[in-house]
Amino acid sequence: MSNKRQPDNLKILKGTARKSRINQKQPVPKIVKRAKPPDFLKHNELALAEWERICPELEATKVLTTVDIGVLASYCIAYAQVALATEKLKDEGEVYITSTKEGEVKRKNPWIEIRNIGITLLVKTSTELGMTPSSRGKVSTVGAEKTESVWAD
Repeated sequence: MSNKRQPDNLKILKGTARKSRINQKQPVPKIVKRAKPPDFLKHNELALAEWERICPELEATKVLTTVDIGVLASYCIAYAQVALATEKLKDEGEVYITSTKEGEVKRKNPWIEIRNIGITLLVKTSTELGMTPSSRGKVSTVGAEKTESVWAD
């Protein structure tokens, strides 16, 4: 399975772009200066709080564009989903006991699966937005000052 194609602007930022491989006709979405949350997000207190927390960071790094709003909203919903599921698990526990014909049986709390799905979406969307250490480490700002390595002689 091949790696996912990197956007040209990411190649330029990383310094790995080749002029012959740059798509001169690719769409260039506008950078967002102050993103407003979608209406559907306003009904989820946790998701909206995460939107308000993370937006200034993404706007400051100039990685958030108009076409990224949906990915950011998905990230915020996943964040809220993980937080809610974690709270439910804290209150209810990871297993519950149910009665069957054979007697009492321990079962896995369904909130575990909900939390795990949320974590998966959270990691995917945060990676797309350059919010994980590994994805952030692949991007550098054009014209950024070079710092000397701690390993340099």
